[in-house]
Amino acid sequence: MKNKILIFFVVLISEFNFAQIVPEIEWLKIYDGIGNGNDFVNDMKIDKDYNIYLAGRSEGLDGTPDFTIMKYSNTGDSLLNIRFISSQSAWDEANSIAVDSSENIYAIGSASFGQSSFYSVFFKYSTTGSILWSKNYFYNPDSVSEGIKVVLDHQENPVIGYLKYQQHSSVYFTKYTSNGDSLWTT
Repeated sequence: MKNKILIFFVVLISEFNFAQIVPEIEWLKIYDGIGNGNDFVNDMKIDKDYNIYLAGRSEGLDGTPDFTIMKYSNTGDSLLNIRFISSQSAWDEANSIAVDSSENIYAIGSASFGQSSFYSVFFKYSTTGSILWSKNYFYNPDSVSEGIKVVLDHQENPVIGYLKYQQHSSVYFTKYTSNGDSLWTT
């Protein structure tokens, strides 16, 4: 008898919790990059002021993807658009971002620099979009390196994860100071 009452109670709660709620859209932006082609978002963050940061790739003027970061205010105003182009006809893409309490942006991804192999690239940008420092990881023309994830520790030091593919895959993690000095790699 207990089971029947419990099931009835769960069904009653489920019906109550799934009442129709229609979300209200406060603002909507459609982005069509400078190449008027494919634009993709790979990561999104929100800072303490509820500004929204997007990281991904956007087709450039030469038809290849550019490493792209955008920042919007909480009311939908475009505040920043960063494009990194490693070279002409290169595939560049931001995979992950983190934002510190001063609204500096850390971004990791991949760039081909016009070659068939990829580098992992890691940047720290100021609030105005200027590069404060950067790191590249490339091993040899027969390998591929891809930047996957960046997070900030409790002291706002970035920790990154990236892959190296050659005959087999290897995963690396590196921790930096906020000034770009390497603390460790494993």
